[in-house]
Amino acid sequence: MTDHERFRELLALRLYDELEEVEQHELASHLESCASCQRFGEELATGLGAVPRGGGDADVVLPDSWDRDLRDAIRATRPSALRTLTVFAAGLAAGLLVMALLRAPSGAETSNDRVPGAFAARENPPAHTTSSGQRSTVNWILGGR
Repeated sequence: MTDHERFRELLALRLYDELEEVEQHELASHLESCASCQRFGEELATGLGAVPRGGGDADVVLPDSWDRDLRDAIRATRPSALRTLTVFAAGLAAGLLVMALLRAPSGAETSNDRVPGAFAARENPPAHTTSSGQRSTVNWILGGR
């Protein structure tokens, strides 16, 4: 942290009366010789210093349009129910299409021929079929292709 960063931090703390006496003297002596920190302190005082601190009875008066503009900005960032429903429906349709394509019969097969019973033996098992392991599971899912 450079000296100027440290003094800028002290300037912010000064707004909220958080400086110890030693820090107040150190800041005052620095501000006498540093125009950059003086400008920063003035900008800080007019910006943050103008905001009322909590705990007081100060009434904050906001512009009339502030509440409406805030509501409009929040509404603009929130997705509409129709948009959310449309995205959900598109995702569901895409998932169903992928499932249908993976399960679609090929050639002369029918849907009853694709998934054999748990203990049914095939007359002509597909090449590279094993009775256990990953390849067996994949072949069963794909219907023995």
